[in-house]
Amino acid sequence: MANKMGNLWLMEQTSTGAFERIDLVQDYTSLIWDRYFQQAGSCELCLPATAAAVAKFTTGRFLARTNDSMICKIDKVEIQTNREKGDTLIISGSDAAKVLDQRIIWEREILKGNLETQIRKLVTDNLIDTGLRPAREAKGLTLGATSGITNTIDQQISYKNLGETIRTFALNYGFGYSMTRTDTGLSFQLLRTHDKSGKIIFSEKFKTLAETSYTRDQSGRANVALVGGAGEGAARARSVTGYAAGFERSEIFVNASGLTKACKWEDVRTAYPMITDIRRELTTPWKAVAWTRQTIQVFDGNQKAWIKQHYASANFFIGTDQKEYCSVYGEVCTIMSSGSPNDDTDCEWSDLIYSSWMASKGAEELTKKGERLIFTGTAVPDTVYTYREDYELGDVVQMRNRFDILADAMLVEVLECNDEKGYTIEPRFTYSLTWEAPEIPEGEEDLFEAEIVPTEAAISAIGAKAMDADSKAVTNAEAISSQDSRIGVVETNGTTIDDSSRTSTVQTGTWTVIRTITLPKGVWVLTGHLEYTEAFTQMAAMRFNSNSSAVSYAAARGTGIGGGGFNSSQIIEASSSTEVTLEAYQASGASKTISGNSKMRAVKVGSVL
Repeated sequence: MANKMGNLWLMEQTSTGAFERIDLVQDYTSLIWDRYFQQAGSCELCLPATAAAVAKFTTGRFLARTNDSMICKIDKVEIQTNREKGDTLIISGSDAAKVLDQRIIWEREILKGNLETQIRKLVTDNLIDTGLRPAREAKGLTLGATSGITNTIDQQISYKNLGETIRTFALNYGFGYSMTRTDTGLSFQLLRTHDKSGKIIFSEKFKTLAETSYTRDQSGRANVALVGGAGEGAARARSVTGYAAGFERSEIFVNASGLTKACKWEDVRTAYPMITDIRRELTTPWKAVAWTRQTIQVFDGNQKAWIKQHYASANFFIGTDQKEYCSVYGEVCTIMSSGSPNDDTDCEWSDLIYSSWMASKGAEELTKKGERLIFTGTAVPDTVYTYREDYELGDVVQMRNRFDILADAMLVEVLECNDEKGYTIEPRFTYSLTWEAPEIPEGEEDLFEAEIVPTEAAISAIGAKAMDADSKAVTNAEAISSQDSRIGVVETNGTTIDDSSRTSTVQTGTWTVIRTITLPKGVWVLTGHLEYTEAFTQMAAMRFNSNSSAVSYAAARGTGIGGGGFNSSQIIEASSSTEVTLEAYQASGASKTISGNSKMRAVKVGSVL
C-alpha cells in the first residue's frame, strides 16, 4: 500500500553483523512504527496469515523502512484465526537498541571526564571490544560520530544493566541515543537536542495541539538522601545529599556499599591520565602515594561544605554545563601498595574522590524521587508544522494548553500508523521537572566526621611524606604539604610544629622521653625519627605518649641493629591543648646516645568540631 512510511523490508542479520534483504513486505493491513528519543522503540505489523507468510516472518529476523533509521528485531509472532474476517499474522518487534538491555556492565568502571566519551566506552567494553569474553561481542556493531555533548561525569559503576544506565543518563542530562543500520551492521550514537522553542509553538488555541495532560505530583517525593558507602558500623563512610526542614523534609537511605575504594593502578591512570607524568613515589618501608590536580563535580551544599572543611586548597568554579566543580591540587589521589606500580598494583581511592561518588549516588536516587511536574501533549500533524521538515525527534518546542500553562517541551516519541484508514502520525512532547540540588542555609549542612578516621595505610603515607630518602625527619614544610584526604586535610601547607630537645641519652629498662611537643586543638599526624650514634645489640623501641588522659592510641614500635634508627607515625586527635612526647626504650645493656638527627614533628591535618 502506497503511504508516507516508505517501503518496508524483511531482513536477516548475517554472521558478520551485516543485514541482507529477504523480501519486500506488501499487502499488509496495518503497520505501527513507534520511535523514541530516550529509549528503544517498537513496531507492530499485521498481514493476512498464509503458509508462506508464517514461514517467512520468524523471530530473530528484522523489519526496516527505507525512510526511517530505526530497525526492529522480530520478538513475537502471533496467529489469530477467524472464519468471518480471515486469519491474521501479528508481528511484534523491538528497536535494535534493545541489545543495550541485553548486557550488564560486567566489570567495575570508573567514569570520569566527558559524559559522551564515558558512555561510548561502556558500549565498547560491553558490546564491541569485550576482551577475554568474545561471546559478549555484538558482531557488526560500531560507534557512530560523536555529537558534541559537553557534560562531565565522575562516578563508579558496576553490574548495572547497560541499557537502563544509558537511559538514566539520557533522562538526567537531556540527550537521546539511537542504534541505526549501516552497510556493515549497526551503529550506536548519542543524540543532542535542538532548541526550536522560539520558532515553533504548539497550542490548543491555534489547533496545532490535539490534547494535553498536566500533572504535578509530590506523592513519592524525597528530598534528603543519607548515603552509606564502604565500611561497617561506625567506620562506614556516610554522606548526605539534599536539604529540607520540618514537615517538608522527606528522607531516604541509599545503600552505596557497592562503591569500593579498592582499585588498580590501571584505574588511576585511566581516571587521571597525567598522573603517570607527575606522580611521586615513596618506597619501602612506607606505602607509596600518588597525587595530582583533581577536579570533581559538586552536587550540593553538603558536599561543598565538607570539601571546604577538609581541603583548604580547594577552589570552586562553574563548568561549561553550568554545574559547579571543585578543583584541588596537591591532595592524595590514591594509596599504592608499591612504589613502582604496574597496571595490576592494588590501590585505594582517597576520600575526596569517594565523597564525590557517594554524592553522585545520592543525587541519582533523589532525581528518581523528586517532585514531578509532567506536561505532555500530542500535536496535530501537518497543519502549520510538518514532521521531519520543521521538527524532528529530540527537538525542543514550546507547548501551551488552554489554561495558558506553557513549557519548553521535548519531542520524545513519534507514533506512526498506516492502516485501512490511511496514514496518521502522533508526535508526543514531554516536559518534566525533577529534583534539583537545593540551596542549603549556612550552618545547616549535614556533615559526617567518619571520613576523617584514617587507615593504617593513610597514616603510613603521611609518615612517609615527613621523612626524606635517608629516613630522617624532614624540616621543609613543602615536602609534607600534600596530605591524605582520609584524614580530613584543612591546611595544605600543614601547620607544622617541631620538637624541643629533652635528653640525648636513652636509659636501660625504662621509657625515656626524648622529644616533646605541645599540640593545640586539632587532628595531627605525629612523625618521629629516632637515631643512635653507636651500634646496639639489644631490642629497642619507640612510641608516642601523652600526659593527657583525653588522648588514647596504640604504641608504634620498631627495632633495628647497628648505628641506625627507627621511624614511626601516629595520629592524634587533640580536643584541647595536649602535650605529646616521643619516647625510647632500651631493653638491656648500656645507655645509648641519641643523634642530633632524631626528630619529632606534628602536622595539622584536620579540625576537631
